[in-house]
Amino acid sequence: MEERDDDGALLKVAQAISDGHPVDWDSETTAQKDSAPELSHLKAMAALAEAHRRSRPARLPDNFDDTVPLRPPAARRAGALLRPALYGLGLLLLLAALRKLLH
Repeated sequence: MEERDDDGALLKVAQAISDGHPVDWDSETTAQKDSAPELSHLKAMAALAEAHRRSRPARLPDNFDDTVPLRPPAARRAGALLRPALYGLGLLLLLAALRKLLH
């Protein structure tokens, strides 16, 4: 497997996404014109990661009682597959981006 010269720059962008740091997509696209497809995959992954980060509460209140259901059981069952589906989608996007990076 050949290693391309621009892999280091792409890995820095991927690391920034992983750490939750903002990425200046315009300057990255300008600087890495040959890696436009890979950058578009990384941009999609960044959007997915940011949506996931925003969906989690920063901290539960001190008086939070986890023995009381927050939603009716039917609503819990209806949304029970949403989180695994989103994680699966994220994993597929990650694998696709890694495949593009490595080939």
